[in-house]
Amino acid sequence: MSGVNDAALPTTIGKQPAGVIPLAHPITSFAIPRIVAECEFDETDVNVIFGAPEEIQVVHPRTKEKYRTCRVSVSIDKALVGYIPLPLRYRETWLELSYSNVLYYQMWELWIDEEEKTTRKAQKAKCTILRKNTGTVVAQHSMARLLAIEELLTLSLDSSAPEKENVRILDEWRIRWCRDWLSTGYTEAAKTGAKFLNADPIHPQNHKFFESDWCIDDASRSLICPPDDLTVWFNGEIDFLEEKFNETLKSEALNSLKKKDAFIDTQFVRGAVLPSRWHEGQQPLPNFWLVEQWDWIAEGNSMWDRPTHLLFHVLKAKPALTYAEFKCILGSIMKNVRANSDPSLVDPLATSLWMGEKTWRKFAKDLLTIHLRLSLDAVPATWETIDPANPFNTVEARLLLQGYLRRVASVPAEQRDLLDETLWEGIARISMKKYEKGWIWVVREVAGDKIVQEVLDMAGGWWSEREQRFAAEAKDTSGKETEGGGAADKDKGKGKDKDKDNGVSQGDHDVDMDENAGRSDPSGQAAGADGGNHGNQDDHVMGDVENNDLASSGPQTTPPPPPPPTSSLPDHHSSIQQSALSGRWEGLQRYPYLVTFAKQFIAFLEHQDIDLLESDLKADLPTDHYPAVKEFVGSMEMWLQSKATEPPYDLVSAFFHRQMAARARSEAVEAQGQLL
Repeated sequence: MSGVNDAALPTTIGKQPAGVIPLAHPITSFAIPRIVAECEFDETDVNVIFGAPEEIQVVHPRTKEKYRTCRVSVSIDKALVGYIPLPLRYRETWLELSYSNVLYYQMWELWIDEEEKTTRKAQKAKCTILRKNTGTVVAQHSMARLLAIEELLTLSLDSSAPEKENVRILDEWRIRWCRDWLSTGYTEAAKTGAKFLNADPIHPQNHKFFESDWCIDDASRSLICPPDDLTVWFNGEIDFLEEKFNETLKSEALNSLKKKDAFIDTQFVRGAVLPSRWHEGQQPLPNFWLVEQWDWIAEGNSMWDRPTHLLFHVLKAKPALTYAEFKCILGSIMKNVRANSDPSLVDPLATSLWMGEKTWRKFAKDLLTIHLRLSLDAVPATWETIDPANPFNTVEARLLLQGYLRRVASVPAEQRDLLDETLWEGIARISMKKYEKGWIWVVREVAGDKIVQEVLDMAGGWWSEREQRFAAEAKDTSGKETEGGGAADKDKGKGKDKDKDNGVSQGDHDVDMDENAGRSDPSGQAAGADGGNHGNQDDHVMGDVENNDLASSGPQTTPPPPPPPTSSLPDHHSSIQQSALSGRWEGLQRYPYLVTFAKQFIAFLEHQDIDLLESDLKADLPTDHYPAVKEFVGSMEMWLQSKATEPPYDLVSAFFHRQMAARARSEAVEAQGQLL
């Protein structure tokens, strides 16, 4: 409900007239301030367009019963930006207020035109007075509508349910409009018309009571009341007004200035100034309910009971959410849940989430406990159901990656830090160690200006192909070792023991030297939006609100190490030279092109020039090996950017392993073809 600045005054109504429906909350002060300055619009004002009230069915958040209410669409620059909730019984009053805005604004413009056209000095002075008076009424109605909008946007669905509607500003505006009290103070109104301040101005049964002593003819009544046909006026201009102005209204208004009486009210006061904010197009704009916000609340959810759930829903439903929209819904939550809070105090927290400097779960915890003063009881253990086929595609991951791009927006794509410490700390809190290689791919793609959501959509397929390829290669290698017999079996047994001690699965030993124990089903991460964990605890998404973003169980992703000086790279060239064609790379002599890779790799460790490595490899190899060159150079480029202290033996081993396995499969297919 809008704030009331005036001190409340008692009303003494005596005996209520028979048949009059009392107002549930009598008007004890005026909340709409009296404006005595002419309206004045600025070029920076936003042109906010309201649609006709739309009747719609919603679900009550507590009773879960369906009922009818209204919403008013809001458009800016011809684009729908959201809605204003409107109780059904206030529909006609909203239209009356909107019509009054249109009527007096158009009259104001007509007096401006008349003032410019008139050459007679006395006539021009009269037009000026009428223009100022009319412009003041424009500002008065606009202020009333702004305050009504602010109240409606903070009106819970409890208050808008049938027979419980109460919009304080609209009640007051209609009483003052019906009784011609827009320029009258509360004290005077209470002395002469207390019975009206205590009667319900919205109830149809009371309309005759409020209008019984109107001293206007039918023509005037038809002018001040909105036509039933909205097409006549709802586009912002009343079709018949200009014609009626020229026929009768202009002359009547000019004649009224010749002899003032009790019915002539001068609105404008010389020297008066407008309030700093008196219409909905001025900054800051009202926190209109976004489309996604309306949909969520209309389904029976409560913004007041679950504010962070609403914010998460909007972030999930609208990946392209702008910062202005994000601030709008956050402001809506603050005004509803903490009505007297300072919205600017939450700005630093909002910025930290938007720039990817804070994970969603940490943001949600701070918003609830610090700014909304609520407990963490309503916070779920996990915020979304993780797709086992794509554990990378989450809202939390998207927010981190989008924030990273905003932070590095001014840096050319090829120069962006793939080891951004803030980004990797965030990833460590929301994912698992076993997915680290997948995140490296995701970060590289995103840093290259790929659309974040598209990259996350593809990440599951990339990871699945990688897993299938490594599984096939491991199976192929295992078969070859079995054929070796004797010593090979003995060595294989030793390898198993070693792998067991290191916590590395045999199939991944040569491929992912830096990963922890084997992969488990990521479906253990799945949990409903309202909480509840299922499956293996080792697969839970790392970190939660209740534990300061650290996992309660399971391994954690370790970000790549900080970049050390390149001069700290140890001299392992001789050992590489000696083992290039033996040990872990045994069998390279069967594939001369891989020997070329090994030799150029040794040279690369010396010069560390990625372009030279690529050109040397392409010079020594035929074009059909260029795809392998591209893959190898990409791996070495990532190693260079990591500035790791150890040569990338694991990357080279993995590359050779994949190449030999692929060539072996190819040879087997060729041999089978020859036999057939």
